[in-house]
Amino acid sequence: MPACISSPNPSSGRATLRGALARDWRAMTAASAFTVAIQLSVFFLARPAAGERGAVLACLAAGAVWVALAGACLAAGGDNWLSMLLRGGIVADASAVSLLVVWLVSDCVGLRAAAEIYVIYAGSALLGVAAAAGGRTGFGRSAAAICAAVVMMLALAGPFWIGGILKAADHDTAKQIAAAAVRVNPFYSITAAVYEKTGFAWNEAKVMYDRVRQIQDYASASPRWYSAPAIHAAAAALLAAISLARRPRRPSRRRQA
Repeated sequence: MPACISSPNPSSGRATLRGALARDWRAMTAASAFTVAIQLSVFFLARPAAGERGAVLACLAAGAVWVALAGACLAAGGDNWLSMLLRGGIVADASAVSLLVVWLVSDCVGLRAAAEIYVIYAGSALLGVAAAAGGRTGFGRSAAAICAAVVMMLALAGPFWIGGILKAADHDTAKQIAAAAVRVNPFYSITAAVYEKTGFAWNEAKVMYDRVRQIQDYASASPRWYSAPAIHAAAAALLAAISLARRPRRPSRRRQA
């Protein structure tokens, strides 16, 4: 898997698409292959035991985890904004291939739902890119990418650790925390996208009553499919604005003269 490292010779010159592709095509090709292989392997291996719906949900969950982990780490290896965007975004783009395959062979994912899930993946990848781009050095980009991956994994695993916080808070605060945890979790949005054909919503799953009942007690409604990508895109825009504001300004030609 491509490492969470940065370029040994970061370029300060103007970013060009041709230059970025020439430099990063190997990493992007490897990431694309890994992405499709992981998602489709989960789908086809889970299909005999878990059934059609279970295999689809497992595949989509694996995609959400992979994009959360790989997007930011791949972006950290870029040497400019365009390079980081291409490297981090490739995991979402390659996921579109997996989604098309699942759409072709399964009745549990419609074409519209596949497009919505791609947007969800893209939002997660974009947030990872924006976080990694905030680092000024190679180490800083790698550290930011790791932090972003950890935060997104915490969001995905929210139902399994948030119960203690909800118990400690008063009812109104706990309700707001639970609602926020539901909206920011991309897997909730994914299950909302496929609910029409699968009849499955994460906050209605049996495990929510057996082990993590607290969040269900406060989060009564399922989110819209666009809840998580909208939040992730807004957070990415904020991080990008902060990164641009911190960038040192170059002296004008008049001052240099």
